Amino acid sequence: EDGKTPDDKEGDKPVVSIVATDAVATEGTTDTATFKISQTNTSNFDTTVDVKLNLTTASRADISKVEYTDANGNTVELTPAQIDSLIAGTFEVVIPKGSTGTPSFTFTATDDDIYEISEGFGLSISNAQNATLGTDTATAVINDEDDTNTPNVPNDGDKPVVSIVATDAVATEG
Repeated sequence: EDGKTPDDKEGDKPVVSIVATDAVATEGTTDTATFKISQTNTSNFDTTVDVKLNLTTASRADISKVEYTDANGNTVELTPAQIDSLIAGTFEVVIPKGSTGTPSFTFTATDDDIYEISEGFGLSISNAQNATLGTDTATAVINDEDDTNTPNVPNDGDKPVVSIVATDAVATEG
């Protein structure tokens, strides 16, 4: 009971939330973005949530790898089909009964040659079973790598260079 409703038997029901513990991934580096799912209380029941990858200004091509670590600490690289499930919002995460583990997703950015500065994406959780939803959305960005020739200008690694070249170096007057 929660003390407010005499018939409420869910007073210790866990609250499950998601947070971006590292909200920036940078192209061309080992800098990754990481999201963790946690719950407030240990439970006698498995907690499940569906996870969705929200591609706001980023696209699937901007992500080269997604690693999933389950509540027991086992890490796997997601297959293309599993990433499709993540995009569709049907990727199920389980926190086993009695567990205090925190499942996580780690995103590695694709090092492309496109000037983007930064692109947004996020994860959301829904359809909680044996738990109440708390914070259900977290966001992160993928930054373009830095150009070593312009150290004071961040995220400009793929910035195009415009130049003018004379095709005929001699002009005749008159």
